[in-house]
Amino acid sequence: MRRKWALVSLAIWLTASISAAELEIRRAARSWEFMSAASPHGAILGKESGRFEAWLYPFRILQDFQLEFVLGGRPIPAESVARGVIYRPESTTLVYSGDYYAAHFLVRQKFIAPIERRGILIELEVESSAPLRIDASFTADLGLMWPAGLESSFSNWDVRREGFVLGAEGRPFRALVTSPGAQLKSLNYSTNYSGSARSALSLGTVEGKSSRSLVICASMESLEDLDRTCRGILGEAAHLEERTRRHYADFLAQTVRLELPDKVLQTAYDWSLISMIKGLAENPFLQGRGLVAGLGLSKGAPRPGFAWFFGRDSCWTTLAMTAAGDFSSARLALEFIGRYQRDDGKIPHEISQSASFIPWFRDYPYPYAAADATPLFVISVRDWVQASGDRSLLEAQWERLIKAIRFMKSTYDADGFPRNQGVGHGWIEGGPLLPVRTELYQAGVGAEALASMSYLAGLKGEEAMAVRLRGEAAAMRGAIEDRFWLEASGRYALAIDLQGRQVDEPSILSTVPMWFGLLDRDRAQRMIRELANEDHLSDWGSRIISSNSRHYGPAG
Repeated sequence: MRRKWALVSLAIWLTASISAAELEIRRAARSWEFMSAASPHGAILGKESGRFEAWLYPFRILQDFQLEFVLGGRPIPAESVARGVIYRPESTTLVYSGDYYAAHFLVRQKFIAPIERRGILIELEVESSAPLRIDASFTADLGLMWPAGLESSFSNWDVRREGFVLGAEGRPFRALVTSPGAQLKSLNYSTNYSGSARSALSLGTVEGKSSRSLVICASMESLEDLDRTCRGILGEAAHLEERTRRHYADFLAQTVRLELPDKVLQTAYDWSLISMIKGLAENPFLQGRGLVAGLGLSKGAPRPGFAWFFGRDSCWTTLAMTAAGDFSSARLALEFIGRYQRDDGKIPHEISQSASFIPWFRDYPYPYAAADATPLFVISVRDWVQASGDRSLLEAQWERLIKAIRFMKSTYDADGFPRNQGVGHGWIEGGPLLPVRTELYQAGVGAEALASMSYLAGLKGEEAMAVRLRGEAAAMRGAIEDRFWLEASGRYALAIDLQGRQVDEPSILSTVPMWFGLLDRDRAQRMIRELANEDHLSDWGSRIISSNSRHYGPAG
C-alpha cells in the first residue's frame, strides 16, 4: 500500500514539475509594460525596457538601474535594443540584441529572486562577435518604505567587495551591489559646483560567449552578515534558479490542478496561483509572513505599488487560496493580520512595511481605517477551518474571533447593520459615493460573519452561542432584503445614506452578499442581468458603478 501511494505521489510531483517547467510567457518586449521578479524578501520592479528599482523589505536599495553596452566605441543603451521577455515562475528574462556594422551581440538578462535569501541575483548570458563592454548604472537610494525614513544614507565603492556598499548613518543597515571582477566606473558625488546621483560599475568586456553575475543583497545587522548573504548567493548561483523552480513546482503539486481545454485559460489559472503565493512577504522587523496587496513601481515615491500589508485584501485572497488548497499560505496571512488586532477587537486595514520604525498604530489614520476587515477576518477563518478540516486555527484564534464579533456588534446602526459611518470604509474608500451610513456590502459581510461565527462556535462546543448567532444572522439577512431592495428599480441599493434613505446606485458590490447566498435568488437574478450590461463592464473586469451613472468618472 505504501509503495502504491509513493508511486502516486511521484507521478503527481513529476506532473507538477513538467507543468511548472512549461509555465512560460515568451513574447516581444514592450518598453511600457511592468516587469517584476519577487520573493518573500523583496523584488525587482521595473519595465520591460530593462530599467528597474530594487527592494529588499522594508528598504528600497536603488532606483533607475539600467545597462549600457559599448560596441566598437559606440555606447548603446540597453533599453534601445530590448527585444524579448521570458516570464517563468522562477525567473524573468529580458533579451537584448544589437549590431554595429559587421559586429553583433545577444545578451540575456535573467532576474532570480531566491526564496531563501535576502537578495536578488541577476545573471547575464552574453554572445558577441566583437569586444562588448557591459556597464551598469543606478541611483543608490537606501531608504525605508513609506511613511518612515532614514536620517541619512550613503554609498561608497568598496574595492574588496567589488561593488557599492550602501548604508545608513548611525544604523547597522547595509546593502551591497556587486559583481565578481567589477570595476568602478563612476561614483555619485556632490560639490559646490556640480553633482550627480548616479553610480556606475563596469562588468568588463566580452568577446564570444561568456556570463556575468550581479547581486543585490542587504543585511539588517552588520557588514559581516551582508558578506555572508552575498557569498551565499554567489556561491549557489548555479543552483538558485533550479531550487526556486522546484519551490514553485512543489507548490503547484500541492494545490488544486485543473486541466482546461483552452490553453490561454489554463495558463491564466496557473499563473493566478503563482501570483497569489508571490504576494507573501516577510519583513524582519515584523512578525511572520503576510500578504501584500500588489507590486508596482514607486515612481519616485517611497511606496512600491501596494506592497505593504492589508487586512481586507488578505482576507479576500485567503478565500482564493483555500479554494486552491493552499492552506499553509492562507494560514500565514490570517495569523499575520490577526496578530495586529486592536485591543477593542478591530482588525487592521493597513500595516506599513516600516510600521516598526514609527508609532504607526498610534499616530497614523490608516491602520484601522476599514470597517470590513473585521467581519472578513471571521469569515476567512471559518472558510479555512471548513475547507481544511483542521481546527487548530480555530483554537489559536478563538479569543480574537470573540473580540472581532464583539467589536462588529458595537458598530450596529439603527437598522441593526454593522455601519460604515464613524467606523471605516468598505470596498469604496472615497469619492462621490461617500459618505453613507451603511453599505449593502458591509451589511452582507456582517451577516456572513455572524453565520461564520455560529459555525465555529458549534465546532467549539459552544452550542448556546451557535444557536444565538444563527438566529442573529437570519434576522440580519431578512433585514437586508427589507432595507436594501428597490422594487421600483428592480435592484438592490448601494447603501443607506446618512439620512436613512436608500442610495439607488446599482453596483457590482451587490454580488458579495449574493455570493454568500444572503440575497433572494429571484431578485439577485434580476440584478445580475443589469450588471451584465456593457455599461458595467470593461476590458479589465466589472466597474464599481455603471458608466452611465452621474457619479461615474473614467479616472476613478
